[in-house]
Parts: sequence; C-alpha cells; structure tokens
Amino acid sequence: MIKKFFLNLKESMEKHARHLRRGKIFLPQYLGRGKLEKAFNPVAHSLARALNLRIGRQIPNTFCPCYEIGGNQRVDFVFYERRQGNNIPLFFLELESLDGSQLCHFGEHEGIRGQDNINKQWYYYGTIGNYYTLKQKVPRYFVWLLSIPDRLVDHYQIWDTNQEYQFFHSSLRGLVYQNPYRFYDYLIKTSAKTFLETKQEFKDPKTKRWVRKRLVEFQDVCELVFITCTIEELILSRGRDLFDPKKEKRVKLNWQ
Repeated sequence: MIKKFFLNLKESMEKHARHLRRGKIFLPQYLGRGKLEKAFNPVAHSLARALNLRIGRQIPNTFCPCYEIGGNQRVDFVFYERRQGNNIPLFFLELESLDGSQLCHFGEHEGIRGQDNINKQWYYYGTIGNYYTLKQKVPRYFVWLLSIPDRLVDHYQIWDTNQEYQFFHSSLRGLVYQNPYRFYDYLIKTSAKTFLETKQEFKDPKTKRWVRKRLVEFQDVCELVFITCTIEELILSRGRDLFDPKKEKRVKLNWQ
C-alpha cells in the first residue's frame, strides 16, 4: 500500500505542478506563513481521490499522558478508508519544509521530551504508545515528507547551528546551502534508524509496569516512512528496511 501511496503522490504533485510552482515551493524563498501546507492542500486531496480514501487536515493525535511527550500532535493530513463508520486512519502525512528538514527535528539532544527536545520522532513513539498501552487503532503508515533540494539554494535559517541545539558549527552552513539533500538526507535517516533500534519504555496495560522494547518491532503495526522531495525526485525510505539507502525507491518528478 505504501508503494501505491508513493506513486500516486508523485502523480498528484505533477498534476498540481502549478500550485507547487513547478517545484520551487520547496526552495527558501517560499518558506514561512504556511505556504507549503496551503500549496500542498490540492495535492493531498487529489491523492485521496486517487486512492479512494477520505482525508482530514490538522487532525489531533492525542498521546497517553503516561508517556509525558505533550498533549497531542496536529497531523497535517490524515487518510482514512471510506468504509462507513470507519474512522481508523490508514496514513499520517506530515510535511516538513526546508527549514524543518533539519537534524534538530529528527535527532536527540538535551532537553525534556516534548518540551525543550524538539525531536519529532517522539510523536511516532507516542503513537506506538497509544497502540501498546491504550490498545488504540493507529495508522498503518506514519509518513514524513521531507523537503530537501538536491541543488544549490539561497541562505535560510539553519537551526542546527543555533546555540540551543549546536548540532554543527556555524562554519558548516555553507555546505548545507551548496546541497541540502547531500548534507541532511543521510543524517536524518541515520538518526531515525538509531531511534528505531534504541529500546524505549512502554507501559504494559495489564501489569502497569514499564517494559523496554525497540520501535523497530512495531513496523508491521505502524511503519515509520520518509519520502524525500529533492525537487528532481521523490525518494521512498522505509522503517522496515531501517532506511537502508540500497532499498530506497526513486521516481523522477516531471514538472511540465
């Protein structure tokens, strides 16, 4: 199903190339004020029609309080099956603009989960926690669409060099601007692989005790997926493959 989602996403983006400014929407000059989300709205609805799914926007994903990762996440787009009375999501689709596709949003750093720590992968952990502890139905796929151009770009805010996070020295900004994809894509996916392989705490609903499990064990329940938009291509990378570059699927985008 994720492969079908991936291929239809490509077709929907090409169909609405004008809304996406023929790929330029992913560049620095279009950052801010929700421009990417607004431009992507017709794409998401086209994708839902192609897959015969219902769609919701900015849907709350509320977490079990015992996990202490904040109240909820607002999911950009949620796709549901059309069966009557079925409100179980099939896909979560989260959009990350260029300034959001940085390591501080997908890597661990000092801080309190859900507060000072802005690693968004805790949203995925919280979703799995809902499944494990609350026995909730969760989406089969948790998808992040990363905007990471494979080209020289204008300067934009690099949060990773800020004093709060300090993932990189400020002297490396030039390397990012030369090619954000070559700098960030591998780092983000390597961090996600580590996150899936690290044992996390889950509260057993029967014993009420905390147990340690790896998130990679839940990929058949709710798979973590990255789709990178380089402007030239879409790249599908899956949690079940631990984001192995050799197993990625690539399709070219035709903006004509």
